Amino acid sequence: MKKFLLILLILIIGLGVVGYLTIKGKIPVLYNAVFQQVDLGIDESPDIIYAFYEKIGYEDNLKGDSPKSGELVFEGGIDLDHTFTQSEINSWLSAWENSWTGIPFKNLQIRINSDGTVEASSLISLKEAESIGRTLGYSQEEIDKAKDFLKYIPDPLPLYAKGTASIKDNQVNLDIQNFKVVGYSLPEGMNSTVEGVIEDVISRAKNLSTETDIKSAEVTSEGVKFLGTVPASVSIK
Repeated sequence: MKKFLLILLILIIGLGVVGYLTIKGKIPVLYNAVFQQVDLGIDESPDIIYAFYEKIGYEDNLKGDSPKSGELVFEGGIDLDHTFTQSEINSWLSAWENSWTGIPFKNLQIRINSDGTVEASSLISLKEAESIGRTLGYSQEEIDKAKDFLKYIPDPLPLYAKGTASIKDNQVNLDIQNFKVVGYSLPEGMNSTVEGVIEDVISRAKNLSTETDIKSAEVTSEGVKFLGTVPASVSIK
C-alpha cells in the first residue's frame, strides 16, 4: 500500500502542475509533445499468435469482431516449452487488446534488445486500470486514494520502461533501468519501488489462473524462452 501511494505521490508532484496547465489549455503546445507515447516501431497483427494457438490447441473464446466485456475464466492446462519471438509477444498483446475490453494498456509495445534488455511502451487507461485493480484484489480504499492523486493526470497516461526481467518458479525478478511517465524519468532511487509494484501486479494476475505454472521465463537473443504450464482455454463469465 505504501509503495503504491508513494509512486502516485511522485506522479502528482512531478507532473501535476504541467499536466493541469496543459489540460486546461494554458500550455497547448506541450500537449502532443509531452503526453505522446514513446513509439518503439512495433505493430504486429494478432494473426501470428492465433496461428500459434491453433498449433498448441489453445481455445480462445474471446476472438471475434469486437472486444468482449466481463470476467475472464481460464480452464485446463497445456505444458509448454517454447521461445516466444518479439513478433509473437506483440501479436499476443495485440490480440488481447482486440478481444477484451478489460485490458488497461493501449498500443502496448515490447522490444527485445540484443544486450538482453527489454523496452515497453504503452498508454494506460486509468478507468480500465481501476477496474482491473478490483479484479486483482486491490481494495476500494486503495483505488479511491489513487484516484484522488490522479485528478490532473492525463487519461490515457503514457508509460515507458527499460530494464531486464525474468521469472523463476513463479517469482518475478525485475531490474528497471529507466521508467518514464509522460516523458519524464523517475529518479533512479524510485526504480526499486516501481519494481515492487509491478511484481505484485504480475503475481496477482498470474493467480487469476490456477493452472498457470511458470517454471522459467528468460530473455534470450531469440526472444523469451518459456517453460511451464499455461491455460488451455479462456472465456468470459
